[in-house]
Order: sequence, then C-alpha cells, then structure tokens
Amino acid sequence: MEPMKAKRHYVVRAGARSASHDPQVPGDSPTSACERPDDGLQDSGQSPAARMFSEIIEAVPTGIALSRLADGRFCNVNSEFEDISGYRCDELVGRSPADLGMWTDAGQREHFVGLLKRKRQVRDLNAQMRARDGSVRAISLNARLIDGGNGSYILSALVDLTKRGREEQRMGRVLVEREALLRELVHRTRNNMQLVIGLLNRQADESGDPALTGALAKVKRRIHSMALAEDKLRDAEDYSSLDFDEYVRDLVTDLLREHGVSPDRVAVNLSAEGIRVPIDVATPCGLILTELISNAIMHAFPEGRTGTITIRVRRLKNGEIELGVKDDGVGVRPGFDVGRESHLGLQLVVALGERQLGGRVTFDTTRGMACTVAFREPQYQYRAR
Repeated sequence: MEPMKAKRHYVVRAGARSASHDPQVPGDSPTSACERPDDGLQDSGQSPAARMFSEIIEAVPTGIALSRLADGRFCNVNSEFEDISGYRCDELVGRSPADLGMWTDAGQREHFVGLLKRKRQVRDLNAQMRARDGSVRAISLNARLIDGGNGSYILSALVDLTKRGREEQRMGRVLVEREALLRELVHRTRNNMQLVIGLLNRQADESGDPALTGALAKVKRRIHSMALAEDKLRDAEDYSSLDFDEYVRDLVTDLLREHGVSPDRVAVNLSAEGIRVPIDVATPCGLILTELISNAIMHAFPEGRTGTITIRVRRLKNGEIELGVKDDGVGVRPGFDVGRESHLGLQLVVALGERQLGGRVTFDTTRGMACTVAFREPQYQYRAR
C-alpha cells in the first residue's frame, strides 16, 4: 500500500499586499508554497470551509495546477499533477512549463493563453505534455483565468488521456478474454448436452423396451430444448438475453419434425412477439413449451384426427410475459385435475411456471385443452464477476 500523502492547503489571496503573501510570486520559496501540514498543528489561517476546499483539491483524481498568467510559473500543484508530470511540487513551483520543456509544441502555450484571454476559460482542450521521464502524455486540459492581488492566475485541471487509454485497452482485453471464455463455456455446455443425448439414443437402441424408449425420448426432448437455448445464447450479440421469438419458432419446428407431424393433419398457428429474455428465463419456458406441445401432438389427435395447435407468446399490458398452448383436440377425461395427475410432464409445467418463474399456471379444458403461464420477468442485478 502506498503511504498516505500529507495534506496541502491552496490559497489565492486577493487584494493588494506585499509579494511575499501571494502564492509563489518573486520572493517566495518553493517549499513554502508546497507546505503540507499533516497533523493539524500548523495554522494556515484558512477558515474551515477554505480548509475543506483545499482538501478536496488534493483528493480529486484530476491534476490541478495554479500558475501565473504573465510568465506561466507554477504557484502550486496537487498530488495528481505530480503523478502525471513526474515532478515534485517543489521542483515545479517557481518554474514554468517552458522552463521544464513540458510543452511539446512551442505554439501550444500561445494558443492556450490566447483562448484564456479571449474567453477567460478553456474547456476540453486536447494537448500533449512531456513528463519528467521524457515520455509524452496526451492530456485533456480545462482552465480558468482568475484575478489575484498581484495579477492574473491560471487555474488548470488536466486529465491524463494516455493513462486512461492504457486502462481502456486493458479493460478491452479483459472483456475480450471474458467473452471468449463465455463462448467456450456455452460451446462446451452444448457439446455436453449433445453427448448426453447421444448416450440416451444408444441406450434406447439397445433396450428393445418400447416403454423405456418412449421415456428416454421425452428426456431427450427436454435436454434438446435447453441445448437450443444455449445455441441461441451463443449466437446472440451479448450474453444478457436471447431473442425469445426466434427460440420459440425453432423449438416448435424441431418438435414437429421429431414427432413427424404432417401440416395437412395438424396445423400449427404460432404468434410470438419480439421479446428478449435472459437464459434462465428462456430455459424453463422452453421446457414448458416442450411439454405442452408434445402433449398436444401425442394425445389431442388420436387415430388420424385433424386439428390445430395454437401457440402464443406475448407481453401483457401489465408487463407480464404470457405463454399459451391450446389445441382443439379430443380434450381430457371428465374429472381431470392437474394437481392429482401423475403425468410428469404436466407436473413439470406447474413446477416450472409457479416455482421457478414465480408465475400463474391455468388450464382450460372446456374445448380441447389450453394451458397459460403468465409471469413477471425478474429484475436481475449484474452478476458477472
């Protein structure tokens, strides 16, 4: 840890007085301008408000310098200016940037002073400054002309753009590395899911048990819905959310293809608004849609019956997202109660909709079967670390 720098006090006294009372006018010594009372035992003659202002000047992460307009000689600087320039305060006071070769272009000071004299202030002037070690730093310079007892002074505030640029480059490299890491993580997650699906396929082929094969097919569909969400996240511009409309359309297409549903027998109407959701919302929604659509395809239209499955995804006026799957098939048996059903798929729909998404799940069996899940999109805090 760097040692704490002692505090300084900055004073520009207006009004006529002897030269020795103004900051670093002829007759002053550099050390007097750079005094740093660090224990409160020395009295600078400042009011509490002035002392507080002095401490603020020392604390700001901006280089602050007070200099004479007439010859450019420094009267005082803060610690940040020392860090940027590489000079100590007592090496600067009484000397001008020209004396130290700080201006890289002889015309910079004339341009700078000319602007000050015309406008009495300069804002966001891009310039270059040569530091003590000979390096050239790009700076953004703001300055104001102020009147003191023995003439005019320049109060300057500068930001080291070179340092900021290096920091931005470093942060850029960190972001690129994190993005590459996230892409690799998504890629490996997707590959692992495909590996699991491959193992399930092999197990189904070897079992010869229709019941086991059917159960494994349901598991594969659920894994595929999660893998598809990972695919969409991988292709997204950022990893905060994915295009839910596109995800749902691709999921429905894959399910219809897997079940071998002919559009001449079962028509599918899909209405999906352009909604973006985070991955941990898309995944349970995908599982819910997979269960409901698969249930409709497998049970609503037996013995070659024709019909329609309607799928709707929309944002309600109250801000909630609503998922709906409805079919006009044969419906359910009398006395159907989801809460008492042993059907894993429907239990999964209720558990995901109510517990994971914190929403409401409703079923309507008056004509065919319809299920609606409405939930409010959670407000996430930024969690990447």
